[in-house]
Amino acid sequence: MLRFAFEKKEHIILKEFEKKLLLPKPEVILAMKINSLPNRDKEHKRIKDICDAFALAWYTDLNPGNVDLLQYLKKSSLKKCSQILTKEDYLKAGTQLGHDAQEIKRVFDILLV
Repeated sequence: MLRFAFEKKEHIILKEFEKKLLLPKPEVILAMKINSLPNRDKEHKRIKDICDAFALAWYTDLNPGNVDLLQYLKKSSLKKCSQILTKEDYLKAGTQLGHDAQEIKRVFDILLV
């Protein structure tokens, strides 16, 4: 995944520090979070990834309907992710984020198409 950030120059540069700081673009981080979800065996890590992915889609300049995760992930990865997420996962993430579980699910439904 980080190949996209550094080899393909899909990163942002923060110059507020004494040295330049290269960060992957939000859509690359989002893809990394979604890619890791199906392999999380610890619930708290899965919920954190859900929270992180939702926050990236909700609080950055990303528009969930315009994010093409297929440039980073295989369609099968998106499908697998959508199959493992449960209502309970969305409820727990909603509690952590202070957002309605249905809104979190709605954003994931858009992202995982």
